[in-house]
Amino acid sequence: MQGRDLPEQYGAWKTVHERHRLLSAYGTWERLLMCGWLETKS
Repeated sequence: MQGRDLPEQYGAWKTVHERHRLLSAYGTWERLLMCGWLETKS
């Protein structure tokens, strides 16, 4: 799925991209995964 094809409930694709970029830059996703907040699918 391309970013521009996101469901409307997620908002504008540029906003979603910017949030993801910032959360990645600050290490937020890594910290959430390390503490078990997000579960990965195997």
